[in-house]
Amino acid sequence: MYTFKYKEVAEALHDALIFDPFIITIAQQVPGSASDKQLALTSYMDYSIIEAETYGRLFIPDDRYGASIWAIPTGTLLESEKSTGK
Repeated sequence: MYTFKYKEVAEALHDALIFDPFIITIAQQVPGSASDKQLALTSYMDYSIIEAETYGRLFIPDDRYGASIWAIPTGTLLESEKSTGK
């Protein structure tokens, strides 16, 4: 079971990006019901937020409705660590 760190923010990102072609493609790969897909995508968003916080740049506004997440070049050692974490 996945443990959320930024569930509220991840849900906001899910809602904002639900019609994004990339997110639609990911959702199509998740077996199960609509709620299973929503949980998987929200977990993906939360993980992406944590990854940006750890390896990139993260901005969460005070109202916590959404986030800006950036990947930045990290070098070979951190890329390996990041890949292992996934």
